[in-house]
Amino acid sequence: MKRNPYKPFRDEEFLKETKTREIPITQRETRLLVLSLLEIEPEDIILDIGGGSGGIALEAARLAYNGQVYSIEKDLDAYQLIKENQKRLGIKNLKVIYGEAPKGLDLYNRMTFNRIFIGGATRQLEDVIIWCNNHLDQKGKIGATFNTLENCYRCIQDFRKFFDNIEIINLNISKSEIIHNLTRFKANNPVYIIIANKK
Repeated sequence: MKRNPYKPFRDEEFLKETKTREIPITQRETRLLVLSLLEIEPEDIILDIGGGSGGIALEAARLAYNGQVYSIEKDLDAYQLIKENQKRLGIKNLKVIYGEAPKGLDLYNRMTFNRIFIGGATRQLEDVIIWCNNHLDQKGKIGATFNTLENCYRCIQDFRKFFDNIEIINLNISKSEIIHNLTRFKANNPVYIIIANKK
C-alpha cells in the first residue's frame, strides 16, 4: 500500500546505528518544523547538505513526491545508513551522494534547487553558503540547523550577505516519559533553526 505523503515518519522507523557507532538524526519535532518553514512543494528539487541518518532528506522526499531530493554526506558510515533507511522506508526520489560539500557537488554545478537545507558542513560553512547562493532558485528558500551558538552566529553572518527575510528560531522541546506511573518531561538539547529567502 502506498504511503500517505503527508504522514511523517516516526523516529523509530529510522535505523540510527552502524556496526560500530550511532549516527545522529534530526529529531522528529525539529524535522517537522524545518520542513514546514521551508514550504516544500510536491515538485520541488531539494538539496540536503550533511545528511546524517537521512531524517531531513527522507522526509523532504516524502513531501516532494513528484520532485527529487539530493543528499550529500561525507561520512561513509552515515552515507551507507541513509541508503539503508531509504530502502527501509521505500523512498524512490532520493539520490545520496558520498562526498563533502561544496567540492563533492561539482557534478551538480549546472543545477538549481528550489529548497536547500544545511545540516552539517560547519568546517567549510562559508564556502557551502556561497555555493548554495549560486544554486538556489530565485524564488527558493534555504534553511539550516545548529546545536551551538557559535556555528549559528557564523551562519547568520553569511546568510545576511546573500539572503533576505532571515528568520531565527531557538527550538526547545521537552517530551513526556513515565517514571513509576508518573509523568515527567525530559528536555532535548536546544536547536537553532535559520530560514531565509533568496534575495
